[in-house]
Formats: sequence, structure tokens, C-alpha cells
Amino acid sequence: DMQGRRHGTANPQYATVADWIGDAERFPPIAAGETCQDVQKHRAAGLSPLNLQRIQAPPAGGDWRDWPAELVPECHEKFSGYPDVYGRLERDRLAPTLTTRCISYSNGRFGHPEQDRAISVREAACLQTFSNEFIAQLQGGLTSQARQVGNAVPMLLAQRFGEYLIHHVKQLTEAPVPGPPHSD
Repeated sequence: DMQGRRHGTANPQYATVADWIGDAERFPPIAAGETCQDVQKHRAAGLSPLNLQRIQAPPAGGDWRDWPAELVPECHEKFSGYPDVYGRLERDRLAPTLTTRCISYSNGRFGHPEQDRAISVREAACLQTFSNEFIAQLQGGLTSQARQVGNAVPMLLAQRFGEYLIHHVKQLTEAPVPGPPHSD
């Protein structure tokens, strides 16, 4: 059940990364740069040998700050910001906000939680709660498809906003209209 988890005690239920992309039957394992022939759009971007070493270095939920010094890019040697770049998703947590570079390991916490690769376009689309019909409509190459997914509002979020607006408008239109003030 996608709604079956709780975040803290006061917050509503939420779905984790594993709820959306953790099913090996739905998403067979693939390597960096590989395309799954059995699942539409389940294609992962390639990784350089150095980035392959980097993704293997941190623990789940870790990032570049957990790497040995020889793997840290020069631009990060004297800069401790941007902890989410070169990060892996965590199975049992919410997914981060997806961006137009959501399939690029070096551009955010977009590393697969278990496999040594970035998430596939299909996995990113599932994290955005896209339907299979919408995923089938993604056009262009891998970068273009990632941009379409990253620029989108998650479908379930849009649905919830729409439901709220409809409910609110119905309340306003069904409420009695106050009449003119009574004067005695």
C-alpha cells in the first residue's frame, strides 16, 4: 500500500522510495548505462569509472562527505555545501524533490538505493507518481525525458490540490448567502 507508512507521529502517511521503486519484479536490476528491454523507459544513464567508484563508496543515505579523500572532486575539497550531490536515495524515506537532472548521480540524491547507478527515467517517473499512460508519452532522448519528469508536478500532488479546490469551491457555493442587515 503506497499510503501505508507514517512520518513521525503528527504527520500524515507517506510512501517511501521502496514503495514506489523497490519491487524487483516491477523494476528488474539494471547496470549504469543499461536499458531493460522488458520495462518501458527503464533505462539508466551511464557512469564514468570514477563515478562508479564514488557511488560504491558511501553507505545508503550517504553522500560525497563519506568518501575517501581521493574520490572527492576538487570543487568540494574546501567547500562543505551541497550534501545531496552524489547521494543515494534511502529505501525507507521520502524521495527528494526531483529536478530536470533527476537521472544524474552527480546532480542530486539520485543514486539508486541499492544498485550502483542513478535511478532510471521510469523510476524517476514513478517517484513523481506518473501513470503508465503518461510514462509512455515521454518523448526524446534520456536527457529530454528526465527534463519532462523533473519539470512536472507529481500527479498525486496535483490530484490532491484539485480535490481540495473542488471541495472548497463546493463549500463556498453551497453556503447560504447573507442577506441585507435588518433594521428595526
